[in-house]
Amino acid sequence: MAETNTGGGLSIEARRAVLQSKLMDASRDGWRITSQTDTTAQLYKPKSFNWAVAVVGGVLTAGILTLLYLVEYGMKKDQTAFIEVDEQGQLKVTKSAKPRFIEA
Repeated sequence: MAETNTGGGLSIEARRAVLQSKLMDASRDGWRITSQTDTTAQLYKPKSFNWAVAVVGGVLTAGILTLLYLVEYGMKKDQTAFIEVDEQGQLKVTKSAKPRFIEA
């Protein structure tokens, strides 16, 4: 059973444990923690470039796919997420794009 505080919600320690669990998932998915408190965290995930798609696509399509991929990559944005664990242990997420680790 999770620890509760006098107000009926989870203790700071229990909320910290919930956050740490999600941060471990996020880290495995390529997210970086930029700041963290006991119950909140801000994360950042840079856009990624797939060299295999760029090179193989360029060879197979005389560079057309590479040009399209470069345009698509240029339009991508880095992702950010702000996570808060409330007093009931529920995650509240504000994000620029829905992180996969939140769905787990």
